[in-house]
Amino acid sequence: GLPPRAALGYSLVQQLYILHQFELISNFFEEELQAAFELLQQEQANIKKITQSWAKMLSKKTIVIYTATSYEALGIRWRQQLNENAKMLCWHHVLPEMNHNELVGWREKTTDKAVIFIHASDTAKRTKYRFGIVEQIVSQYSSCVLNVETKGNSMIERYVYGIHFGDWLSFYLAEERNFDAMEIEAIDYLKNSLSKI
Repeated sequence: GLPPRAALGYSLVQQLYILHQFELISNFFEEELQAAFELLQQEQANIKKITQSWAKMLSKKTIVIYTATSYEALGIRWRQQLNENAKMLCWHHVLPEMNHNELVGWREKTTDKAVIFIHASDTAKRTKYRFGIVEQIVSQYSSCVLNVETKGNSMIERYVYGIHFGDWLSFYLAEERNFDAMEIEAIDYLKNSLSKI
């Protein structure tokens, strides 16, 4: 009875077991998922406190999300959750790719855009250095630049932590903006309209 975006825990675990069943991956993920679950139990209150505070700062901004290439799926998840739950436009890009084009777009001071850098401990050293330079450049133009460090000892833990953080942010942004996080009237209208042709 949940929308797919609210049931990721179920679909993620099933997909990993399907891949394991067909011997495409080992069962390494079982231990890492358990560690991720324990990490979220420890961090839940802190995540909610931070994201509730961030939502107050971000509710009237267009959010720009930057991640390392290996965490692009996390950036996509954040963007989609902000779109659907908080009913707000945003975009994401990855480093180092955005250094070839989008970086030049940061040229005018703005108060309506907020930048969130999502960091991970396993990001390549050179890319981490790029993050620092990009933040220096972007901070000259955006009045709101935030950083979040994903936690965990494995990529699965860091992804689960990052997803959880972004999901709570989108929830609190929906509350702050007085929207029902579950409502998707525009998508329903599109589907109904398409069903008539």
